[in-house]
Amino acid sequence: MDKNKYYFIAGSENFLLKKEPLEEILRERVQNYNKKGKPLNFWIVPYPSFLYRYEFSAIRKKIPGQPVAIISTEKTFITWLKLRLNNVAIGNFECLKYNDPDILSIYDNVLIFNPLGSYSYEDLMGDMID
Repeated sequence: MDKNKYYFIAGSENFLLKKEPLEEILRERVQNYNKKGKPLNFWIVPYPSFLYRYEFSAIRKKIPGQPVAIISTEKTFITWLKLRLNNVAIGNFECLKYNDPDILSIYDNVLIFNPLGSYSYEDLMGDMID
């Protein structure tokens, strides 16, 4: 069975959602994808359960407060975010399924996104924006 490779940045909720212009960065990215008809290939995961796996314990320990991750199938996007945001950790992992609940889980809840869908910024951020 084929595995999908996922790349991520992770940082504190305070840093990513309040101090950095993440809203603007992701809004532009979503608009660009929608304009090109390209399927969305990234997810915003507040309090990501996967960071509590043993292999990511060193990354988790570096994040003060509650973590937030941005996961993507596109390595260049995550690398660009890392350069743009600076104070974030970066990593990757492989999974067997596209919407593996363990990847996108938030404690007992799961974010499910249709990978072929078209989304607005508000769809992605949900209740995290005011």
